[in-house]
Amino acid sequence: MIYKQGNIFLTDLTNCILPHQTNNLGLMGAGFVVPLLKKFPKACQVYLDTFDQYKLGDVIFVEEKSTVIAHMFGQNGLIGKNNPHPTDYTALRKCLQQVAKYAKKTGLPIKTIKFSCGLGGASWDVVESIIKDEWKDLDVTIYILE
Repeated sequence: MIYKQGNIFLTDLTNCILPHQTNNLGLMGAGFVVPLLKKFPKACQVYLDTFDQYKLGDVIFVEEKSTVIAHMFGQNGLIGKNNPHPTDYTALRKCLQQVAKYAKKTGLPIKTIKFSCGLGGASWDVVESIIKDEWKDLDVTIYILE
């Protein structure tokens, strides 16, 4: 696993898996998904049209423009006063396991961001530990835009 500084959307995303955490409410309007919607509208529309068929721990894989978008259902609801940490770590781990299986089957590298920590309210230390466990033998690049 390597870290790179920069905007992931300004890099070459062809022939890779681009996983990100989604909520289980079918809402896409803030954070990482704003540029994702612009660059991969078809993949995002699949999530919006089918989210209610999935549960926490599931992943929707959608190929668009030679990139596989992995919508990972790891977030229960939205962040707020009554839900300060909507990321479900058990569900997120299940999602990462599915992405790992897909990556091993296809041989595609994973390119992603520090997901789950902004609007998902998760601790990066915990998420990073899960990533290291589940994606340890994979080609993983995590982009940091700070």
